[in-house]
Amino acid sequence: MAHSRLRIMIPVVLLLVLGGAGAFYLNAQSSPLPTSLLASGTVETDRVQVSTQLSGQVAQVLVQEGDTVKAGDALLRLDDQGLET
Repeated sequence: MAHSRLRIMIPVVLLLVLGGAGAFYLNAQSSPLPTSLLASGTVETDRVQVSTQLSGQVAQVLVQEGDTVKAGDALLRLDDQGLET
């Protein structure tokens, strides 16, 4: 009697496991992949290349390390005495 129960239980358990694995696979395939990453924190860098449009001596530094800047923000002022005519 126990032997006949085992013959029935094995295929049922096998079908349940295969069905669950198939459902998991289909769900994973139909889920869209995220197109962007949402995170918070601080981005740090060791090197930044900054250049000026003109050469000269720095007269005044307008920002400090750690300040938030945007593209186009003035970072420093050059001494313009040599440029005036």
